[in-house]
Amino acid sequence: MVYSTCLENEIRIWWDPRHEFTEGCLYRVTLDETARVFTDKVYYNFKNVRTDIKHFFTIEVVDENGNAVGKAEKYETEDVFENFKTINVTEPPYGAKGDGETDCTKAVGLATENAEGRTCVYFPLGIYRADKIAVNGTLKLRFDRGAIVTDGEEK
Repeated sequence: MVYSTCLENEIRIWWDPRHEFTEGCLYRVTLDETARVFTDKVYYNFKNVRTDIKHFFTIEVVDENGNAVGKAEKYETEDVFENFKTINVTEPPYGAKGDGETDCTKAVGLATENAEGRTCVYFPLGIYRADKIAVNGTLKLRFDRGAIVTDGEEK
């Protein structure tokens, strides 16, 4: 599986490991057939790009000489950012901790209260304890894959 999300001026792409990836190989990630990067990770963030339009990207495994080891697959970004302002709940003045232990109710509440107009409240990877989240009609919530908001109660 391949996933993507658009944040303010940034496109995040992540994927399941490819079976043809072996020691010495890299992933070649290409955005719109122009921006090309090599990584040994299963994710890449393209920064300083327009996110109000659709983009196409390919992911392929290459050997140490840059030769394709498998088939390059082409994908389209899953969403368009739509010019939302982004509030990261972990950054000041919010300071939420995604450690699964800290009560983040006040931090998340402040982030959603400060979200005016077209705003996206963003939760990086982590486990956030919060009793409730109030959401207005134009607010979007975005979660990194694996990010969880819980009330902290044992079920």
